[in-house]
Amino acid sequence: SIPEAASNLWFDGWVMMKGANEKAATAFINYLSMPENAVRNMDYIGYTSCIGGETVFEYVQEKYGADENDDQAEGYDLSYFFGGEHILHAPISQTQYGRQLFAQYPTPDVIDRLVVMTYFDKDANEKANRMWNNIK
Repeated sequence: SIPEAASNLWFDGWVMMKGANEKAATAFINYLSMPENAVRNMDYIGYTSCIGGETVFEYVQEKYGADENDDQAEGYDLSYFFGGEHILHAPISQTQYGRQLFAQYPTPDVIDRLVVMTYFDKDANEKANRMWNNIK
């Protein structure tokens, strides 16, 4: 559920820890970034990959697309993510709030309401924790 006012935009990232074996870490990230592996990862964890392209679009189409003759389907524009004319013919039930396709690929008007949360310093974190404890 995404509130009408705003919500946070979050993402997972692959990073190399200080002192990591840079060659091995780079190879691992490159491996996960290959479209066929990004698709496997998406299928397993249910998250959206930052990797686009035809292989990923085909997976999304297979996973969430409707049959061409489905009269309970509509075009869902994914061109903002995949570029070009990537319109997915999807069941209306998947394009509405609370469904997996919408959660993974929200519409641009929803994305405009999302923001990356600001990092709090130690004092602000302590204040937020005190407020949360008072609420509990």
